[in-house]
Amino acid sequence: MKKVYIIYAGFILAIFFSTIAIGQVVVFEDNFDSYIAGQQLSCQSSTVWQTWTNNPCSVTEDAYVSNAFSFSGDNSLKIVQNNDIVKEIGTPISSGIAEINFQVFIPTGKSGYFNSLASFAPPNYAWAMQVFLNATGTGTIDAGGTSAATFSYPHNQWFPIKIVADLTADSGKFYLNGNLIRKWKWSTGSFGTGNDKRLDGNDFYGYVATDEMYIDDYNIVQTTTGNNNNVFRSKITGGNWNSNSTWVNNSVPGNNREVEIVAGSIVTLTSNVNNRNANTIVNGNLNCGNFSMSGTGNFILGGGATIQVGSANGISNTGATGNVLMSGSRSYSQYANYIYNGTTAQITGNALPTNVKSLTINNTAGVTLSSNVAVSSLNLTNGNLITGSNSISVGTSVTNVGILTSTNGKVLGNLNRWLSNSSANVFPVGPTSTEYAPVILNNVVGSGKFYVSAVDGAHPNSLSTNFLQMYWKLTNAGITSADVEFHYLDSDVIGDEGSYELYRYNGTMLPYSPFNLNTSTNIASVSGLSSFSDWTLGIDGNVPVELSSFNVNAIGKGIKLTWQTKTEINNYGFDIERYVQGTEHQKWEKIGFVNGNGNSNSPKNYSFVDNKVAAGKYSYRLKQFDNDGQFEYSPIVEIENKVLSQFSLAQNYPNPFNPTTKIGYSIPEANFVKITVYNLIGEKVAILVNEEKDAGYHNVEFNASNLNSGVYLYRIEAGSYTQTLKMTLLK
Repeated sequence: MKKVYIIYAGFILAIFFSTIAIGQVVVFEDNFDSYIAGQQLSCQSSTVWQTWTNNPCSVTEDAYVSNAFSFSGDNSLKIVQNNDIVKEIGTPISSGIAEINFQVFIPTGKSGYFNSLASFAPPNYAWAMQVFLNATGTGTIDAGGTSAATFSYPHNQWFPIKIVADLTADSGKFYLNGNLIRKWKWSTGSFGTGNDKRLDGNDFYGYVATDEMYIDDYNIVQTTTGNNNNVFRSKITGGNWNSNSTWVNNSVPGNNREVEIVAGSIVTLTSNVNNRNANTIVNGNLNCGNFSMSGTGNFILGGGATIQVGSANGISNTGATGNVLMSGSRSYSQYANYIYNGTTAQITGNALPTNVKSLTINNTAGVTLSSNVAVSSLNLTNGNLITGSNSISVGTSVTNVGILTSTNGKVLGNLNRWLSNSSANVFPVGPTSTEYAPVILNNVVGSGKFYVSAVDGAHPNSLSTNFLQMYWKLTNAGITSADVEFHYLDSDVIGDEGSYELYRYNGTMLPYSPFNLNTSTNIASVSGLSSFSDWTLGIDGNVPVELSSFNVNAIGKGIKLTWQTKTEINNYGFDIERYVQGTEHQKWEKIGFVNGNGNSNSPKNYSFVDNKVAAGKYSYRLKQFDNDGQFEYSPIVEIENKVLSQFSLAQNYPNPFNPTTKIGYSIPEANFVKITVYNLIGEKVAILVNEEKDAGYHNVEFNASNLNSGVYLYRIEAGSYTQTLKMTLLK
């Protein structure tokens, strides 16, 4: 059946309100993970979900379950043009308060639509409201009138929708992303012309060609609160609990009166509230401070609501600890906002849900997790979030990577984040309560979960005493590669910081190269990292062979390795090992051996040519043996071997630089090469290369420590080929 309007408003925010407590009944819930992705929904569950014309497996009406995007778990429901999926309640809800909650995801440039049904009794239908989510990121709602309200919504990220039908009070409310968009008289329906005062279901319809909407974590909850007129409600302006002006009735609620802190209202406890023997429902913001609420009644924190927890014991499900001590049911929605802002050390308590919408830490004395927690939004305003043996996870899937903000806070312990092809991913961790040593991932390739923790003390497998007095544990579950920055503190440096190497421990402590160490900013950085484990910085004080350089270059049809040792003790020689990237059986293999020089106090130069190569990426390392059979691995060098057909001069890197930079160039055949550096008035300031070079890829380092800041020119001459480029020195 074609519809002029379609109900779209009840998807996501309602998820935030999915709280099961005394007085609440879960009418229906579905996260679509029990269905097979790639198959139609009603075709798999015709008794649960139906199409508008009750035609399961219909080519046009029946929508597909998808695993392309999900808010939680693996699957969601995908609605495109002409799809028409209905969730009918069956026996309509006609009293109490009913909520429809779900999460919505709409890709950039796409749109969506949904409505809520007061009656679904084919061929008779009654629309309670309908929502249009336009491709421009704007939307309209028909509720009590056509285009009764307009709003905006975010593309390419999950956002919650909540529809509230207070059927006793004849009131409807529509929330998007936690914000109240429209309030209307429910019985006036979509267009203000009259309707049934009840709720019978939801319809998701592909209205136009641009529609592509994903739905997840859908539920319908009914709350029966007795006589609606007997509920004490806070004013929107809020205030102190014990102030008459805080409440609509202009008097403080009695012990046996049901209380609702309404959405948008902040109510603050200024003393203990005792003998609360009726329901206390929080849909707004309850600021507990260090005070408690007790009595025989039930406590219900709704989705989208906020609780500010000040007790050292946080919030608990039962017992006489924490801010909420009600002996009836205590119910805390996973879609609420939790703020810990005590003045002494706190624990979260066992009532904090394992999955929450938002968690804020604003306590300089620190907050400790009582269990594992996953959050959609983590706000580290002040103080430390201490995980202990637990972990804090930001995001729930690759399409809901979550939000992490850190002002003056950090995580002590295990921090996990969902990442997806992004940059500036900060892991605000530290090894101690006073040390901040974050890890930052840029240029992330791929999608998945990533784990970071900072550990106090030198790594147990450090090779000498001159190692950083902390290390980082990195664990990857899905991403392909990333550029990684390790930030450290001077207080953790032992030994000559300028001689530090980056070390990776994965069963063996080995130096990792190439990397960049900036001792001014205390940042060690590495590009294109594709394997992750323990990382630290240090100096190996017991190396019998001190390697001063190890380079790789393409020459003609081969690859040439050159290395130099500064000193040698008991050096038997070097195995040459190669790793061919992208092959079916990836492993290190020995391809040659070069004899060492035994004992030497002077530099020794070595080389090896690998002639058995094709186009592709290669990694090389040296396995240096002592005469007694002990061995150590060198840093790894990498090269991409290409079919070389022309001369080239590459842009220096880094650029700008201070004071050193590298210049790469290639020549397709052996030739005399000269590379000269000039200032902008044409004066020659350095000659970097002036000799015969083999065919292949080469690079040379330019050290400008004796030059002033400015723009310089570098020029290559090789046979008839010349090329000039600019570079910038910033001091």
